[in-house]
Amino acid sequence: MKILHLSSEKTWRGGEQQIYYLHEQLLLAGHSSVVFCRRGSAMSQRLIEKNLPLKEASFSSAYDIGSAWELKTYCKQHNIDVVHAHTSKGHTLVMISHALGNKSQIVLSRRVDVPIKDNWWSKYKYNHQSIKKIICVSDKIKEITATGLASPDKLTTIHSGVNIARLSHEKKHKPLQKEFPELQDKVIIGNVSALSDHKDFGTFIAVAKKLISIRQNLHFLIVGEGEFQEAIVAEIKAQHMGDHITMTGFRNDLENVFDTLDVFLFTSKTEGLGTTVLDALTFKVPVVATAAGGVPEIIKRHNGGLLCPVKDVQCLTDSTLRILDEPTLARQLQLAGEETAKFFSKENTAIATLKVYAEVMS
Repeated sequence: MKILHLSSEKTWRGGEQQIYYLHEQLLLAGHSSVVFCRRGSAMSQRLIEKNLPLKEASFSSAYDIGSAWELKTYCKQHNIDVVHAHTSKGHTLVMISHALGNKSQIVLSRRVDVPIKDNWWSKYKYNHQSIKKIICVSDKIKEITATGLASPDKLTTIHSGVNIARLSHEKKHKPLQKEFPELQDKVIIGNVSALSDHKDFGTFIAVAKKLISIRQNLHFLIVGEGEFQEAIVAEIKAQHMGDHITMTGFRNDLENVFDTLDVFLFTSKTEGLGTTVLDALTFKVPVVATAAGGVPEIIKRHNGGLLCPVKDVQCLTDSTLRILDEPTLARQLQLAGEETAKFFSKENTAIATLKVYAEVMS
């Protein structure tokens, strides 16, 4: 099969990692796969660095007629079977390319836990006959998306994947202590996420403040970058938590980050699936998480972590203390997390996605 992936974003987040994993796995399986991505984007740079197939375009907006024309032309010249749009912008662009004459089949990915908007354009583009399948990253997203579709049978769930080769990673002892002296001799609790509104770092800071009032030997890490960075910095200052929370910015060395953590504290208020939770499990870090979006599909019956209601500061605090105070529980969560991670492997995700492509082609 000849597959083209649409990657519209400039930066690198969880969705881009999933496109990269899928692209890589399709190529390993012997299929033709190319990523149609934004010129100069993080995706473009990564693919060039790894010498993997790509086609760059301006992607100046979702309604970029020039990029849509390039997409149509490329699909025709290379006999692309399936265009897989991974974002809303990519979805709009491929719809425009179809209006310009693109005949490739279309598959969409849906990652956000918000309903399809109740306006004519959203209804039109999600219910268009050229959309053959919509892949949801969790059953929760499938349930939410179904309300906006005339044909919910187009929906299928394929959970995001994770690199389970990390399970054999030899854990180092808190490597970030060398870079951040304030971590010395501390129990370290952290979150690795884009700094966006739905990650709810206000709740993370509130839990940190409550924990510090109980235990003095704790320190907290916020790893990531995003549009809410200034707001998070302001909230840390307002809560007088500057001595207890370190913001590291974006980091490529996830193994060093997770090797430094004793507990992964995930406080999102909405979430598609929560692939960072999967990352934590592959690095054998016990998880405390909110039951947002698809997160409960990862953390079931304590298999890798403890769940709390969204914004429940007391539950998140108590659950973190349980892991710190009960070494047997922490070890049980680590072992259960390893088995959970294996189910969510990037290889399994690619196999399931290939089945969808084959169904579309048939």
